[in-house]
Amino acid sequence: MQSIYVSETQKITKYYVREGDAVKDGDPILSRCAMSFGALNKTALKFAAGHLPSTVVLVLMTAEIARLCVRWLFPLAFMPAVLMLLWSLFTEYAFKKHGAGIAAETEQQNTEDAADTSEKE
Repeated sequence: MQSIYVSETQKITKYYVREGDAVKDGDPILSRCAMSFGALNKTALKFAAGHLPSTVVLVLMTAEIARLCVRWLFPLAFMPAVLMLLWSLFTEYAFKKHGAGIAAETEQQNTEDAADTSEKE
């Protein structure tokens, strides 16, 4: 048995199973967790405050690149891509900390799928 936890700001819109139903690995249990606009912004602010050093660096990088793009025209050609690459370095670390279980489950599922495919051949 596995428990599912949803924060108080999220709303489950559809259930596919009821308590006591038998489910197999990979069966859908619920369709989505919807959040209101205010709750989404509240969660984003909590996340930004929880990772304050990274948030400050990202804001400063964005401000500096915006300044460069206003001052000269040529950075507009490549700076958005460079900025997104730099952002990914900070955000991947932050999300890895919160979604490590998801990544591990996906990797395990991919390994099991590869093993099943090799057994069938």
